[in-house]
Amino acid sequence: MEQRSTLVTVVGWIFIVLSGLFLLESLMFLFMPMDRMFANLPQQPGQPRMDPALLGAFMHGMGIFFFLVTSWVLISSIGLVRRKSWARISFLVMLGLGIAWNALYLLIGIFMVALGGHLPQQPGAPDMSVLSHFIGIFMLVWGGGFVALFGWLMYVLNTERIHREFQPAAPASGTP
Repeated sequence: MEQRSTLVTVVGWIFIVLSGLFLLESLMFLFMPMDRMFANLPQQPGQPRMDPALLGAFMHGMGIFFFLVTSWVLISSIGLVRRKSWARISFLVMLGLGIAWNALYLLIGIFMVALGGHLPQQPGAPDMSVLSHFIGIFMLVWGGGFVALFGWLMYVLNTERIHREFQPAAPASGTP
């Protein structure tokens, strides 16, 4: 029997811990009284008042979405540590979605750096071009780092050695 990959176990446990924490956060978010929180929003002069119930329903919808995604990550991570074949595939899908999300983040960062000094400003507003430039650089580094990390993890999870770890064990030959 081959030894199990330490990297797969460590990655699985990191995602178990992080998704467990985010799951608790999304549960707390789901039970917050959003309608009461948004009832006293200040109204901008000349702007229509936002409906607190609608805003609360939208926020609860986002909370449900994040709860479902985080649950998927937690279940897949547990399956990854237990070397379940479905979990490896699920984790690959999740990493692919993470690459797509961070590529979008990367693209927004590119536009912020490229257009940082050319953003429209309100008369009398402070110049935000330097801050916009630094935020764009941060988004480039952050998004690029996660695209590279998730891509590398996808590569590792697709190697033949790791793929064999997720195959069901062959039945023992011989008589019991």
